[in-house]
Amino acid sequence: MIKSLIRTLILFAPVLCSCSENDGPDAPGLPPEPGADGQSALTASYSGKHFRLAGDMNFNGAITDSWTDTVWQNDRIHNQIILKNSGAEIRKLTFAVTPLSGHDYEISADNIRLRGVKMVAGDAAPAVDAQPSPRPLTYVGDALSETLPQSILPGQTEAIWLSVDVPDGCPPGSYSGSVDILSDTNLLASCKINILVTSHRLPDPCDWTFHLDIWQFPFQLPTLISQNGGGDTEMFSQKYFDLMRPFYSILADAGQKSITAYIKDGAFQQGQTMVGWTLRANGTWNFDYTGFDRYVEFMDGLGINRQISCFSLAGWNNFIGYTDESDGGKYKYMQLTVGSDEFNSVWSSFLNDFRSHLQSKGWLARTVLFMDENTNDEIHRIVNLIRENGSDWKIGFSGRYIDADVEREFYNYAAIIGSPMNTTAIDIPLFYTSCSQTHPNNYITPLTSPAEMTWMAWHAMAKGFKGYQRWAFDYWTRPDELDARDRGNTAGDFHMIYRSGNSADATPVGSIRWEMLREGIQDYEKARILGMHKLRTVILPFSDSEAANAPAYVNAAQAELKRLSVL
Repeated sequence: MIKSLIRTLILFAPVLCSCSENDGPDAPGLPPEPGADGQSALTASYSGKHFRLAGDMNFNGAITDSWTDTVWQNDRIHNQIILKNSGAEIRKLTFAVTPLSGHDYEISADNIRLRGVKMVAGDAAPAVDAQPSPRPLTYVGDALSETLPQSILPGQTEAIWLSVDVPDGCPPGSYSGSVDILSDTNLLASCKINILVTSHRLPDPCDWTFHLDIWQFPFQLPTLISQNGGGDTEMFSQKYFDLMRPFYSILADAGQKSITAYIKDGAFQQGQTMVGWTLRANGTWNFDYTGFDRYVEFMDGLGINRQISCFSLAGWNNFIGYTDESDGGKYKYMQLTVGSDEFNSVWSSFLNDFRSHLQSKGWLARTVLFMDENTNDEIHRIVNLIRENGSDWKIGFSGRYIDADVEREFYNYAAIIGSPMNTTAIDIPLFYTSCSQTHPNNYITPLTSPAEMTWMAWHAMAKGFKGYQRWAFDYWTRPDELDARDRGNTAGDFHMIYRSGNSADATPVGSIRWEMLREGIQDYEKARILGMHKLRTVILPFSDSEAANAPAYVNAAQAELKRLSVL
């Protein structure tokens, strides 16, 4: 019955959601090269947001130069225009966007954004845990550049990403406009935009209830800049915050809830901490929270202010970096065994001091002591230590198969996708994907559909999770900003977006993956407002943890969501 409904919704999607997107590769191919009738050799067609250019693969969907969609006020929608040149080189290419005109209101052309889809170095297929080395190189369209193509060579294909921001308070009704493609002043093609604005309003991202937790790696960009000759950037200085603001504003615009904070050297990599540890000559500890405070206040100012996730009593590394006063101020590392007397003593000193500091800042209630993928035995010992230091500490954990008595202690628990969790016993139950899955994921391969990122929020609806977590927003490791291959992991595993380069004036470069994740969160908020029970039948298929047929299920669910929006 469910499959029958899915097929029915897909069949009638152009009516229900007024959607002329073609997200599958099964329709007829591109037309042949024009003859001598004077027609342009450039073909412009909407491909749909789930189509992904990769390698030598061409768009083989039905040719359509008109896009019709149903939207909410304060909404954001996307599509993709594929340009194929079947003639001689086209030069002096420009793009003109018209306003979207309605009966007595106009959506400004400034609300319509065009970005060039750039090919990045990816992988041929997703793999679990580790890719072979060396491995085949495949180029995949994912990065979204503000620079649009200025010419197209014979036989070349280019993709243009189109986003429309519907103004808050936009009067309901029909609006239409176009994207015109020109060479010099000659019109080569025109792609029409037709949207129906409903009476529903999407809240601002800061008011979304979906708990998005994409971990930041705030030391990584300054490190890459320094390693590649771009100069040094003092951490948590004004120069640093000016550099990072546009990057983390993208997080805020997607409703990010959590700040990733490092409370010790070794939280992730050696030499990175927001809290300075000093062992005094008398054996007591002193803690400097200057970097921590500045970073939290910076993120608060962006609107990422719901939770401070503090890494970590134990996790990636169990050592602590500190300054030893009794040895002339030398910087040293102390290796601690979880549950040992020394471990408990050192961390009790920190927790007592940290609580006092957080209380003085008014931050204790939103601070979470977070651990990642510890063993069951380790997490038992850590939770016992934290509880000995206060029942008011909030505890967070990412992992799987944790004993029920410990699970009940978690305020924020993210279980790896497919793992059991009692979501009703957790304040903020999340799921996460990692290098342990091929699908769904944020990988950059020809076999990974961007629809898998939209799928995440629908899976949360189906399983009773309050959000989604993933480990890396900006952990870039390669000097080439468009090389997404991540050591032994499948390409894309280490970051969600890109950067323009390795200089001190680097700017963020968006991605199709990120836009599709954000779109799924919009769907979650719309479903919450309309009533998820009304969407029960289309939500149910997302209970599967392998994201089988993600594009079909996402298209069908969004079609039903749009149908309900106009009732």
